[in-house]
Amino acid sequence: MIIGACGYIGTGSSLVTDLLKEYEEIQPLDFFEFMISYYPDGLEDLEYQINTHRIKHMSSVVAIERFKKAYYNALYDSSFDKNVWEKISKATNCFIDDIAQITYQGGSALDYQLFGKGKQFRSKNLNRPMWTIGGKLKKRGLLYKNTEHTWGLHEYKFAMDDLDFSSKANAYINEIIKAFGMDVEGKVLLDQPFSATNPLASMKYFGDDAKAIIIDRDPRDVYIAFKAARLLYNNGYQIPADDVDKFISFYRKLREKVYWKDNSNILMLNMESFIYEYDKTVSIVEEFCGLERNVRKYEFFNPQKSIANTQLIKKYPQYKNDIKIISDELKEFLFPFEDYGEVDTSGRIFFNRSTGKY
Repeated sequence: MIIGACGYIGTGSSLVTDLLKEYEEIQPLDFFEFMISYYPDGLEDLEYQINTHRIKHMSSVVAIERFKKAYYNALYDSSFDKNVWEKISKATNCFIDDIAQITYQGGSALDYQLFGKGKQFRSKNLNRPMWTIGGKLKKRGLLYKNTEHTWGLHEYKFAMDDLDFSSKANAYINEIIKAFGMDVEGKVLLDQPFSATNPLASMKYFGDDAKAIIIDRDPRDVYIAFKAARLLYNNGYQIPADDVDKFISFYRKLREKVYWKDNSNILMLNMESFIYEYDKTVSIVEEFCGLERNVRKYEFFNPQKSIANTQLIKKYPQYKNDIKIISDELKEFLFPFEDYGEVDTSGRIFFNRSTGKY
C-alpha cells in the first residue's frame, strides 16, 4: 500500500508524515517530495501525449524527451547514493523502452522545440557531421540556396498505440521505491506523490490500494505564514501573499473543483484538527490506513509544539486588516478556533517544516 501525504502549498502535510512515522507498519520515504507522477512533463503528461493527444510522430517524441528531463529534475536530488541513482536511471530507461513502440534515428524542425536553436543545438544534441556535410553541399550548389539547415539525426522514440500505461507506470514506480530499499508489499509512506487538486489522476500509477491523505489549512494562517517566511527567509513566492485580494483568489481557485467526492481511498482533513482534536483525528487516520496502535506517540508529531503554527495573527497583529478581509471572503474555509477557548500558541513557528526537524 502506498500512502501519500499531500497538501496545497504550506498547508501542513508534513505533520501526516511525522505522525505516520510513529507506527511500526510504516516504511517512510519522506525526505523528498515524490512528484514524478504530476510534475510538469511527468507521468500524467506523458500518458496524455501518447494515449490521447497523438499528433503525428511529434507527441510521443517530444513527451518522452521531456520526461527524461522531468524525472531527473524530480528525482536526482532525492538520491545521495550513487547506487540508488543508478537503479533509478536503469528503471527509467527500461520504462521508456517499454512504452516506445519504435526507436529510430530521426531529425526534424521538432528538434528546435526539444533543444533550441544555434550552435549549442547543432553541436551538442544532433549528429554534427550531418551539419558539416549539409554546409558543403550547399556551397557546391547541391542544396537550394535558401536552405538554412540540414537536419541531424538522433534517437527518436515513438509510441501511439493504446498502451496500458497505468500498469507500466506502476511497475516503474515500484522499481524506484525498491531502489530506496522499501518493500512494496508493505505500507510505504511518500511525501506529495499525488496532487492535492486532483489526486486520482496520479493514484492509478501507484496500485489499486493507494491512499491519499490531503491536508488543508485555515487561509488566515497560510497567508500570514508566507508573509512571515518571506520576511525571514526571502521566501514564500509560491503563492501571491504580496496582495491579499490575489491571495484570496488563488486560495479559492485551488480548492473550488473537487475530483474525488466520496472516494474511499482519499481522506481530507484540516491541519488544525490534528492539533486541536488529536485523539479523534488520529483514530480516523488509523482506520483509514489500517494501522495498529501508535508505538512512538509524540516522537515526531507533537500537537503541543505544532499549535504554534496556528492563530498566527496573535504573533503578527500588523496583518489584522488583511485577516479581516480573508475572514469575510473565505468563510467556508475557516477553522473554528473560537470553539476551543484560549490556548497557548506562543511557541516557535515551523514555516512548512516538520516538528521532527527541530
